Amino acid sequence: MTYLGEHGQPGDEKNLVLKVFMDVATAVQQDKRYTGRELEEVIRSLGTLLHGKAQTGNDENYKRAADLLKNIWSKVPSEISSYDAMLAASMLKQLGFKVVEEKSEEIAFIYIKNAAAWDSSAVFELGLRALEVKRIRIAIEALNKLEALAEHGGVLRPTETLDNLLGLLAHFIAYSPSALMRAEVFLSRTRDYFQPTLKDCINVAVYHHYIAGNFATADALVEMLEYDFGKIKR
Repeated sequence: MTYLGEHGQPGDEKNLVLKVFMDVATAVQQDKRYTGRELEEVIRSLGTLLHGKAQTGNDENYKRAADLLKNIWSKVPSEISSYDAMLAASMLKQLGFKVVEEKSEEIAFIYIKNAAAWDSSAVFELGLRALEVKRIRIAIEALNKLEALAEHGGVLRPTETLDNLLGLLAHFIAYSPSALMRAEVFLSRTRDYFQPTLKDCINVAVYHHYIAGNFATADALVEMLEYDFGKIKR
């Protein structure tokens, strides 16, 4: 089936295979014997199906794949292994890089939205990739999602989500004057909500990204510490 998907024409032919994958995943997850580890082959096949050497998928194919992956991780019961869920989230990010680089903004927004439901680190990485390839509207969408996730609880305290938000903000500040203005929109509205302080939170984010091996982000955050936040108008 993977071979058929890889060599199928973009559009309907690949969608037929994706529908079969969806049906298989649904049947497996509805079986009472499902342990949370049976869908690895289906999940890993998506990379070959969508951007293998034979035929790459189109926007609709990538959308179907995003729906499939979301369907898988959302239906893994909490009391069993989360292996399939984690693998699905990892594949969403892998496919998301290709989407951010080559596919339409509409499809990229879907991948960012789905990633936000699982892992803020994936949203950060997709947003950073969008900046790197100069797809600014996609980067802004990732930033919007991270802001919404971080502000969900009201007060902004050090968390992995806030670390990822501050990391992407640091890259916006360094990217261009206009991107700096977009970062200032958020900081001007929220700088009094950081606890203990904004600079304390940035220092925590520096350590988080350093430990994660995101040295460029850690460096951008160090430079962000030197920024004069007092000049930002509320």
